[in-house]
Amino acid sequence: VVVDAGRLMMAPLQGRTRLDASLDAVTALASSADALGDRIGAVAFDFAVRYRVPPRRDQGRMIVNALHALQGTMAESDYDVAFRAVDRRKRCMVVILTDFVDEQAAKSLLKAVPIYTRHHAVIVAACTDTDVKSAMATTPQAGMDVARMAIASTVQNDRLRVAKVLRRAGARVIE
Repeated sequence: VVVDAGRLMMAPLQGRTRLDASLDAVTALASSADALGDRIGAVAFDFAVRYRVPPRRDQGRMIVNALHALQGTMAESDYDVAFRAVDRRKRCMVVILTDFVDEQAAKSLLKAVPIYTRHHAVIVAACTDTDVKSAMATTPQAGMDVARMAIASTVQNDRLRVAKVLRRAGARVIE
């Protein structure tokens, strides 16, 4: 599991941050791996690796405890740094918990993913932006509503473009 702790993960999400939601996902993945007897490891990063737990069996609790103190930062995330910390000896499934807004913000991710999809099964998981979905679903009542809807539509289209590029690179994208 690769956990992005950079600036995009500090964005609010229903009273919490995207990083908080990602840490909940890490807990679920670690518990599932333990229950199935699978090996699991974790890398948490922003511009540098913050935590690294090498893959082993029955260490879900260790991963959750290690990442419990993880704090997000306002730094740009460097996926090349993160991926260098991923165990390359065995083919594995790499789950990347991150967020992407547009191609410029996702440049490091878009550059790194194709290298890893050659040898690993890669899943990129991002939180659904509920504010964008809500703005797009609201019937405009005033000029500001139309502007809000137009901005939300642009953000959603940018996210869809990034997801499409990731899929073309061989990653599965979950939002």
